[in-house]
Amino acid sequence: MRRIPLPLEEAVAKKITELLKRDIIEPKTGPTSWVSPLVIVGKANGEPRLCIDLRRVNEAVLREHHPMPVVDDYIARLGRGSVWSKLDIREAFLQVELAEECRDITTFMTNRGLFRFKRLPFGLVTAPEMFQKSMDEILADCSGTYWYLDDIIIEGKDLEEHDSRLAKVLSRLKDRGVELKWDKCQFRVTQLEFLGHKISEEGISPSESKVAALLSFREPRNEAEVRSFLGLANYLNKFIPQLATVDEPLRKLLIKDIKFEWTSKASEAFQSIKTALSNVSNLGFYKVEDHTAVIADASPVGLGAILLQFDDNNTKRIISFASKSLTETERRYCQTEKEALAVVWSVERFKYYLLGKKFDILTDCKVLELLFSRRSKPCARIERWVLRLQTFDYNILYVSGKDNVADPLSRLAVQEPKPFDHAEEIFVREIATQAANCAALTWDEVVLATETDEEILNVLHILKTGDVQNLPIEYRVVSNELCDFQGVLLRGDRIVIPTSLREKVLITAHEGHPGIVMMKSHLRSNVWWPKMDNAVELFVKRCRGCTLVAAPEPPEPMHRSRLPSSPWQTLALDFLGPLPEGQHLLVVVDCYSRYMEVIELETTTTKDVTRELMIMFSRYGIPSFLKADNAPQISSNCEEFREFCSTNGIKLLNTIPYWPQSNGEVERQNRSILKRLRISQELGKDWRNELRLYLLTYHSTKHSTTGKSPGELMFGRQIQSKLPTISKYQEDGEVRERDAVVKEKGKEYGDKKRQAKKSYIQQGDVVLAKRMRKTNKLDTDFANEEFVVLRKEGTDTLIQSKATDKQYRRSSAHQKKIEDREICKNNQSIDSKPVSSTAQYGSENLSKSTHTSTESTTSCRSPSARRSRNAPAKYEDYVPH
Repeated sequence: MRRIPLPLEEAVAKKITELLKRDIIEPKTGPTSWVSPLVIVGKANGEPRLCIDLRRVNEAVLREHHPMPVVDDYIARLGRGSVWSKLDIREAFLQVELAEECRDITTFMTNRGLFRFKRLPFGLVTAPEMFQKSMDEILADCSGTYWYLDDIIIEGKDLEEHDSRLAKVLSRLKDRGVELKWDKCQFRVTQLEFLGHKISEEGISPSESKVAALLSFREPRNEAEVRSFLGLANYLNKFIPQLATVDEPLRKLLIKDIKFEWTSKASEAFQSIKTALSNVSNLGFYKVEDHTAVIADASPVGLGAILLQFDDNNTKRIISFASKSLTETERRYCQTEKEALAVVWSVERFKYYLLGKKFDILTDCKVLELLFSRRSKPCARIERWVLRLQTFDYNILYVSGKDNVADPLSRLAVQEPKPFDHAEEIFVREIATQAANCAALTWDEVVLATETDEEILNVLHILKTGDVQNLPIEYRVVSNELCDFQGVLLRGDRIVIPTSLREKVLITAHEGHPGIVMMKSHLRSNVWWPKMDNAVELFVKRCRGCTLVAAPEPPEPMHRSRLPSSPWQTLALDFLGPLPEGQHLLVVVDCYSRYMEVIELETTTTKDVTRELMIMFSRYGIPSFLKADNAPQISSNCEEFREFCSTNGIKLLNTIPYWPQSNGEVERQNRSILKRLRISQELGKDWRNELRLYLLTYHSTKHSTTGKSPGELMFGRQIQSKLPTISKYQEDGEVRERDAVVKEKGKEYGDKKRQAKKSYIQQGDVVLAKRMRKTNKLDTDFANEEFVVLRKEGTDTLIQSKATDKQYRRSSAHQKKIEDREICKNNQSIDSKPVSSTAQYGSENLSKSTHTSTESTTSCRSPSARRSRNAPAKYEDYVPH
């Protein structure tokens, strides 16, 4: 969408509303294959005219190629009457309705959305053919009537015949709903001009306007003008008999090292050639089927144009000449704008010969090939001129300056200067003036500041010479958009602000403290200068008010802390709470393994924190570093906590105040814990139990960063959770072997010292059980109650009381077997000695053998390890050195 100047937004909105009411356009909804931009062009009354840039559409539209009228046919039939009338159709193309299926191609974009034409818009390349076809259908059977696009000629031999024909035409137009522009219509005239010819009772003759440019030639004043005039004469030498003889005095003026002096002979030669060229009978007739070209040229003072055609033998013939003197305003245009003006003016001057057919435009300005291309973005003036040629089907071609025969028409023709585009000048001035007012500047201020600005004056001077390659780089990239308007430099519709006024414009545009984006948008609608966006950004950043309410600066790139070299070396701690019951949680995370401890605290005093930390350190050891935030009880400002860290050799690292990201490890765990606490509260579960279950799962699950579970990194083994798992613990064979050796030696020592022996109690035996609690000094060691052994596994036995059937689990050392009485009697008869329980179990013999063995073992030790017989043995004595 093209930018609409802010001062014109309201006028454009009214124009769109008017077109909607007149049923010329309609809103477009849904998808569309084509969207063209809207461009605003001025009218003579100061109102904006909406133009659609259909250049891209015209590349794709299929033409019907309806035959356009042949001027020769009209000339052969016209000139037989005595009375004529000329009708002009109002807004001709808009009176042709478009079919529903063809309207999407005319869709255009505005700030109010998408619209499309219901009528044939100006600018569509097929518009002349379609309109001519409609007129052919309407006036096909009207005798004595000739029409070419929106011009209609009615001819009559006398007044009665003329009025009858005129009434029929008017009735036909009224029936078909064709509206006329009455102020341009002519009725009952005796002569008129039509298609470049003068029609009268005497007949049809070429219009003198075709050669008026040649008749107005002034005498050349320098060698360049003489050379230009001779170039035209040579181009048309077939119309000038013995040209080589006639132009000899003029050619002598071009000899080098001879002072230029205009003589009477040169004047006579000039007049002779001009008379020969301006003879109307020398002009050729226009034929619609022949190849047509327009040669256009601009000089500092005027414009020139030649319409010519080529037949099948490539023989050229001149159809018409035209020239125009530039007004004071137009003379201030840069050379590129003058050349573009010459092209547009010449094409519109010969439009009756060019509409509906393909033709060439020849110019000696190479830049115009780019400016008149389909995707160009020229300055405001040239952009609107380009759009005026949308309806024409043309190719613009470059020719060298020496081959441009229209040059003398632009230099030597002397005519009363008339503005070509006076309405557009008023329109551009209105935009520029309102743009200055939008910036709290008057037009006069801008003009005065420009007159003293060396940078802008230099740019204006270079634009007038046409050598854009010498422009500063910041202006060169937008050279196609720059133009001189009454001494003020414009870029498109925007004023180029002089250096002295730029600070004032920024101050004014920043009233109300708009942001950078809004301020840029506001300024871009009205003004421009190199690096304006940078100036806006710097100005807004310097504004104290905007700084106070501005968004914070984006954070600096992260500084990732290095992973500690081992577990429990660097800890991060933080508080979470208070919880609904007033408790707080002390969360401690190991930065290496990510192992986490969560401790419930009733109060968060330094004493409570250090107590719990010391309990934790007693299990896992004292760390080297402790990271904490700036809570009063754990910061470096707290003397008690600082002393606690110093005593234990811990370096305290406090994070940046109000920047929790610097202690992100524990902050991230706080978020996870808080999530579980909230779930347990909503589900009515015990939060303590749920927290323990979460910690179990967390410690046994692989961490996303380390790739191993916290428990595995912390303890060197995988913590077993409720899920079945295959242990990946790699057993240390040396540890197992050492453990077995030491345990075996300890067993030997213990068994000997305690005189241990194997128990003969078996399943089914009847035993007495040791009394585990005595009530007085007289209680025996064994209770007088018999028990039956139900099960025996090693020293673990299960016994049952015979009296109460109660079962007890006891060690075999706490039981005494009751021997069968019959066996005891037999033993007494054999040995004739009573067998005591002690003798039965061989305690005395065992004791003796034990002492002997001990003594023997002791005597074999090294001297340093020998002990007295009664000295107690130590466990370390059996540990191999």
